[in-house]
Amino acid sequence: MLSILGKSSRLCDQLSRREWLQIGGIGALGISLADLMAAPAAGAVVDNAHFGRAKNVIFLWLQGGPPQHETFDPKPDAPLEVRGEYRPISTNIPGIQISELLPRTAAIADKYAIVRSLVTSSNLHSASGYHVLTGYPYQGPNPRQINPTDWPYFGSIVKMLKPSEVFPAYSTVWLPDAMRLNDNVQPAGQTAGFLGSAWEPEKIVWDPSNTDAQIEKFQLRPELPKLRLAARRSLLAEMNQHFRRIDKSGLLESYNRQTQEAYSVLTTGRALAAFDIDKEPDSVRRRYGTSKWGQSVLLARRLIES
Repeated sequence: MLSILGKSSRLCDQLSRREWLQIGGIGALGISLADLMAAPAAGAVVDNAHFGRAKNVIFLWLQGGPPQHETFDPKPDAPLEVRGEYRPISTNIPGIQISELLPRTAAIADKYAIVRSLVTSSNLHSASGYHVLTGYPYQGPNPRQINPTDWPYFGSIVKMLKPSEVFPAYSTVWLPDAMRLNDNVQPAGQTAGFLGSAWEPEKIVWDPSNTDAQIEKFQLRPELPKLRLAARRSLLAEMNQHFRRIDKSGLLESYNRQTQEAYSVLTTGRALAAFDIDKEPDSVRRRYGTSKWGQSVLLARRLIES
């Protein structure tokens, strides 16, 4: 049994201010990953057969990427100053042509859809990116700044409504870096916004093409060996059992769920194994490209298959 000594004023939900402070201090037990997963409230998981047939999505965000006339819309009949300089080639769908730069993509045109009607109301990369990533036009003071009132990134919606059954905390992973503009500015549209920190996409700032690089978030603190981690987990379980008897709001249950996810990541190594692309044959890695962008796509595939 765990007793928390001392008198203090009590809140309307029968938890004392001292107890709330101690709940907030659980992170001092020596684990930081839980802070990234901590949430103010439990999510409402959607269980609907019509939610969508897609099981996984790899979304490639090309911030200022290749233009459409050099990729999927070469405009061969347009004036010289409009059409692309590369020759269009036929795909495996009659009447559909794309750039000669994409021969393999041309061979599988029956497996994707080319959307030619996408447009935003702004010519700014930042504001247009926000519109694409959230589904709403930017209405704030500056799209080059992240604000807590922003509309949530669509990956955060997925994390909230349809989390992964394998890695709930990693239902949405953004890698190998955050979205950045010139001058290292991180624009709006890449966060959970007003949904809160519980549904933030997990950003892995890591170059998977660098075999010596380590994912810091998956490493135990050097001063915290596994034996001490297990002891602190036992203490945390005892504290949770005490508070569970008096908790009325369900907030503690949500905290406990996310903390257990953090311990699982740190102690089982399952997530770390999914990120270990060194297990892939060299021939496969070369096919994806040796840059951090190509290796990130390979990494995304490994996460999906885990």
